[in-house]
Amino acid sequence: MPLRRRTLIAAGSASAALLVLCTFCNGPIDAASTGCGAAAPAASPPAGGYTRPWAAAAPAEEEPAGLGPEEEGVTGDLNGDGEDDLVVFPVMEDMMDPGEVRLSGAEGEEAVQSLNPVIADSGVVADIDGDGYGDLVANRTGPSVEDSGREPGRLTVFFGGPGGLERGPVGELTLDSPGVPRDSAEGDRFGRVLAAGDVDGDGRDEVAAGVNRPVWEGRLPRGMGDLILLHGGPEGLTGEGAVLLCPESAGAVPFPEKGESDPGLLGPLDYDSSRGLPFMADVDGDGDDELLVKALLDRGRQRTGDPEWGFDLSGGGVAALPSAALPGDG
Repeated sequence: MPLRRRTLIAAGSASAALLVLCTFCNGPIDAASTGCGAAAPAASPPAGGYTRPWAAAAPAEEEPAGLGPEEEGVTGDLNGDGEDDLVVFPVMEDMMDPGEVRLSGAEGEEAVQSLNPVIADSGVVADIDGDGYGDLVANRTGPSVEDSGREPGRLTVFFGGPGGLERGPVGELTLDSPGVPRDSAEGDRFGRVLAAGDVDGDGRDEVAAGVNRPVWEGRLPRGMGDLILLHGGPEGLTGEGAVLLCPESAGAVPFPEKGESDPGLLGPLDYDSSRGLPFMADVDGDGDDELLVKALLDRGRQRTGDPEWGFDLSGGGVAALPSAALPGDG
């Protein structure tokens, strides 16, 4: 049996020394044991080439307009009036409160709808049940900022309609739900990053949920760019047919760069998600959306690993998109 290792790392200055105790068990976890590593076949390029509608489809790194200094949010049409509504997630310095929907074009009390009792720190608007109205998929968290990073991720759905949010929250999906790959764990960050689109042409949007990967025994999972594709229906999201998608399957190097010897220096604080930004767009013109991931800067620097990758998920399969379909090609 491998020995348990304890490493003491010292960093100092002229005035003081900082001691950080690093503890981890049994070393690194093989990526294949997490469901990652197998390469997907290459997608066949369309006869007319890839359209690459990045400028129009890729979400901006900036927050939507209309948010306060301690608010985050997403936009989408929940009531079917053709205008984007604003979903707000209040994030205070220490505590988190239930969010709200601010409906465009509405006035008075009807203009604001609370997400109570759900406390969420992120979400995406998608037509989960195929009725033509946007629905809100929200990442449920605990009542504090610390809980947000540590608690296993939970996804729930509010269904939209002519009056905005009309039903929900419905269901609660975790990594322990039937059919969902991997197991719930502290710091799994399941659903902290979300994207949505119709990948199979059935009229219902699928949701891609980010998830941290177990990397070192005894440490919290780390953001490597992994995603789980989820399907929905009239009762919310389901694990039936869920697919784990890793950068390696698209021929990309995950975050952080391979070969990094990480003994878990940040200990229990090392739970931040990767800076990969997923979104969906029809880049081959077949009417179905493809799943693409664009890397963002980490503390002002480009992350190690590949800057982008993507998958064609039409027909129930998984195929890796070539560089011609990705933004780094031009």
